[in-house]
Amino acid sequence: LKKDQPGQPEVYEKLVHVLAVRGKFQSVITTYLELIKVHVEAENLEQASKAVSRVLELRPESGEARERRIEIENKRG
Repeated sequence: LKKDQPGQPEVYEKLVHVLAVRGKFQSVITTYLELIKVHVEAENLEQASKAVSRVLELRPESGEARERRIEIENKRG
């Protein structure tokens, strides 16, 4: 599904929900990180920031999420 519609945030959001219901914790984190990238590329920085916060709630030690947060803040200026 992501391959068919790679720039559609809704696809990633639905996938996160399905993965969470199935207990696929690592896949949830990975999908959120992909969603952050989609939002940043679309300049939708508010939604990207919300997704970063969600990753950090689930995995506070995530270096990649922290890097994305810095990237978003730099883009905001």
